[in-house]
Amino acid sequence: MIGPGSEAGSNLSGYIDGAFSRYFAFLGLALVAGLCLFHFDHRLPEKSRAVVASTALVISLSLGWIALTRVLQFPICGDDSYIDFRYIRNWVNGISFDYNPGEKVIGFTSHIHLILLYFLCSIFRSTDVALVSQMINAVFQMVNAVIIYFFAFDLFSKRSAAAAAIFVYAFDPYGIQQTIFGKETHILVTFLILSIWAMHHKRQGAVAWLTSIMPFIRPEAVIWWAVSLIWSFRENRRKLVGAYIFPGLAVLAIVLALYLAFGTVIPHGMVGKFKMFYPMPPAFMFLNTVWMIGTGIFLPRFYLDVPGIAYFLAATITGLVTIIVSFKVFKLTVVRYYMAAVIVFMVVFGIKNPAPFGWYHCWYSLIPVFFAALVFPLCLESITDSKRPMSKRVVALVSIVALLMVQLIQQFTRPEANLTAVTFAWNNEFKRLAQFGEALEVMKKYPGWEKATIGAPEIGYLGYKHPGKILDFCGLLSPEVVRFGRLPDSHQGKGEVLEVNPAIVEALKPEYIITLESFGRELLKDAYFNSHYERIATFENTWADSKGLFLYRLKQESRDETGLESIEDKSSE
Repeated sequence: MIGPGSEAGSNLSGYIDGAFSRYFAFLGLALVAGLCLFHFDHRLPEKSRAVVASTALVISLSLGWIALTRVLQFPICGDDSYIDFRYIRNWVNGISFDYNPGEKVIGFTSHIHLILLYFLCSIFRSTDVALVSQMINAVFQMVNAVIIYFFAFDLFSKRSAAAAAIFVYAFDPYGIQQTIFGKETHILVTFLILSIWAMHHKRQGAVAWLTSIMPFIRPEAVIWWAVSLIWSFRENRRKLVGAYIFPGLAVLAIVLALYLAFGTVIPHGMVGKFKMFYPMPPAFMFLNTVWMIGTGIFLPRFYLDVPGIAYFLAATITGLVTIIVSFKVFKLTVVRYYMAAVIVFMVVFGIKNPAPFGWYHCWYSLIPVFFAALVFPLCLESITDSKRPMSKRVVALVSIVALLMVQLIQQFTRPEANLTAVTFAWNNEFKRLAQFGEALEVMKKYPGWEKATIGAPEIGYLGYKHPGKILDFCGLLSPEVVRFGRLPDSHQGKGEVLEVNPAIVEALKPEYIITLESFGRELLKDAYFNSHYERIATFENTWADSKGLFLYRLKQESRDETGLESIEDKSSE
């Protein structure tokens, strides 16, 4: 739903017609995927009419739900995703493969996502990179649903397990949110599922290639690569070198090419995060990862909006129990290697990472799928087995109902409307990006705006829409910012991971500054800033406990002092 009375919301309402067109196209794609799945499904055993009919119903519902919730949405992504999209926009337009043209900075973390976006934007001659990214994610979600169905059947040898797995995957709010957000989550999940499946069939060569490619989808995938190496060593150490030598050489060639092009192979965002962001408390970060693991199957997953401390504690406890129990119930399957990797990722994200970025949770997203594939068939067997005590059959029935209710509740019930609601959910994420666009419209009143430098702590959408230079106050894409570092920890705002360092502004003097009040509280108190910048627009916004979104412009006299081109002040317009 669109926020009533919202100017930004009315601006986005024009996207709705296109969303319906895409939705009907994806319904056709879902039909094709379902028919292919049904065709190959007939080759599997266990062909009673009741089982086949109920499975067909679950498959149809799951693929249809993916089309509905992933496609019938605003074609606008999260701010971070637009960093990648600016690279693609510049690349497709023949400018350069840079964020700021002429500045060779690795400001992206998914090489494969960018290459895929470039080729598809070129083939379809599309300049709407955000829309292409959303549709790529929707396609990968349908592909993943089909893969998960056959993998679950292969792993547990039951159609009910396969049906439960595809159902839970399709109804996961995290999957919906990440499709809309526009990152590379679902591409990585494809490779993750296929690599686990290859382990199941002891295909060391396939495992080596899949896991060696994955760090170019997400850099932390090197952890999964190391786990797969351990698996391969334990499986057949004689074939280890033969399996990994050619994938290893391919990786070295890619790394060398990156080094020659950029002078480094490390994404600059990794440097910027640790230099510029305030570290979050390790306990908070660790619990953030655990509650994600504890939701989606036994408790509803309210992604982004957590309804109270009681829910958070329940999810945390459930997450810890899930991890412990997993090594017991999956000990005879390759899933135990996946769960071992999950623990390592918990430590890395929970202790070393400066902020809980949502796309890191992709490594935990298959846990509900595996548990559903295990638990649903056991409950169904108990219900249908007349030899079981009535008490156990009742418990099994209640469990089935509870598991189904969890999936339904997490679709519709929200503490507040957010990105994970079913269709056209209004969210401050959308409002903020729309207001960035409105701030750019204000800038257009001033001559030379298109070549002006904009300084901002959130530079994704701004960079995608603004043709001029972007000065990134986070240092993710602007190496010249990182040397200033962050302010002392005592200056950290309420729960914020970032506070703009006023020294950056005084030294580099961007012509315009756009920031939420919550990220610029120290900047707004700075003497140099207040004497050299004037506020030319204010937008009401409470995201991150902010008191608004502000647009500042370097004063005319300050522009003259710095040698910037003198322009006529048109603020009265």
